[in-house]
Amino acid sequence: MAPCDTSSRRALLSMTGLMKFKPSNIHYILLNAELEQMSDYLSFANESIENYRSAFEKLVDEQVSQQELSDKEAFYHYDSADQEIMQTSSSFANLIFTSFVMVWYSFVEQKLLELCDRMGLDDKVELVREDKGIKKVKKLLSKGAMKYSIDQSSWTKLELISGLRNLLVHQGNCIPCSLKRPNRNQVKSVRYTDDDNDFFILVNEKLLPSNLCSYMQKNKILGVPGPKFIEIQPSLEYCQQLIVFGQEFFEKLFKDLKQIS
Repeated sequence: MAPCDTSSRRALLSMTGLMKFKPSNIHYILLNAELEQMSDYLSFANESIENYRSAFEKLVDEQVSQQELSDKEAFYHYDSADQEIMQTSSSFANLIFTSFVMVWYSFVEQKLLELCDRMGLDDKVELVREDKGIKKVKKLLSKGAMKYSIDQSSWTKLELISGLRNLLVHQGNCIPCSLKRPNRNQVKSVRYTDDDNDFFILVNEKLLPSNLCSYMQKNKILGVPGPKFIEIQPSLEYCQQLIVFGQEFFEKLFKDLKQIS
């Protein structure tokens, strides 16, 4: 939070009418309860995935026992079934956790916009067409009467998650890549290694910048399901990290804004 004279800022907030809504503990508690519900959903979804795997494995066991297969035939039957179980459950999990990333980000963005609206910040700052979503929130908080700056670490992380969400929405889970390093003078790329095999992610500064590539690698949400493409594979652990980040982010934001107002 940028240094300022608290009493002067409160006087300004009072004159501009922003004192009508004060962020308080109860507002954070209610918001945090919604994040806790998201956490419960993740647990339920993961349990459903595990139950699906168990049910499929039980079905395979019954089929093998009923068909009276030889050891060799049973081995191939189990091997084929294992591959199908892994592929199907992986696709199911990827669908659930990918959707969760998009829902989580939309929730955070909407809550931030609602907060700015309830504090009356929209009427006090001149906005341009590019000021949308979290960029709008940042400008309203920093340029309006609050004069509040989101700390750089949290803002950088929020921007990267925003980039991930946009990538999933506009391009899907598949990422363009090359098995050979492209000409550096023509196409930018980022190396990605999976099981000692090198792939080169083709960088797109608008939708897939290099820092987003690094973020996804760092959080281990990339995989190689086929020989010619890389797939974004959000995990249960990554989604749980989003919950914790959201809780910590809003806790600090409400605490800081409460002190100002």
